[in-house]
Amino acid sequence: MGILNRFLLFLFSLVSIAGGGALLVVAARLLPQQEWLSLVDQYAGRPECLAGFAIYLIVGLHLLLSSLLVRSSGQETRGELTLVAGAAGSIQVASAAVRDVAERAARDVRGVRDVHARLTSHRPDGTGADSSIRLSLQLVLGTETPVRETADAVHEAVQAALSSLLGFPDVAIELSVSEITQAKLPNQPRVS
Repeated sequence: MGILNRFLLFLFSLVSIAGGGALLVVAARLLPQQEWLSLVDQYAGRPECLAGFAIYLIVGLHLLLSSLLVRSSGQETRGELTLVAGAAGSIQVASAAVRDVAERAARDVRGVRDVHARLTSHRPDGTGADSSIRLSLQLVLGTETPVRETADAVHEAVQAALSSLLGFPDVAIELSVSEITQAKLPNQPRVS
């Protein structure tokens, strides 16, 4: 639930509690019948009162629909990923490290000029353990190599790197080519 929906829920709860308290006072006959009937008579039919009830109803319906809509369980992973959960405990690797491994493996393939990786984790059980990981790679390729062979080589290289370095046996990898260029990348020193 987003911050806006949380704020609306807070306001909706306050108004509902106040309205429930007023109904309790009326039902317990703590307020004389003539007084609350005169209040109802005074405010019934006024445009601002009708607008307030309409807003209350709309917010209530919005919150109801927000709670009933099923959201996708896949979300871009920003924190830690559980790699192995065994007798010795679970091994955690930052998602940035997984993206870095994938990007390095893809850049080592001939014809790849640049790559941007996006990692998505699907957690249908809601326990926090990663049940499946999807990696989306956006490639910038050079004109010197065919797209199909380069994409196959990138897929194999990334799959092998994730399997050997991180222990992911099979990761769903989605490749897309965003640009095919003749420009050379500047020589950048590698940091070890």
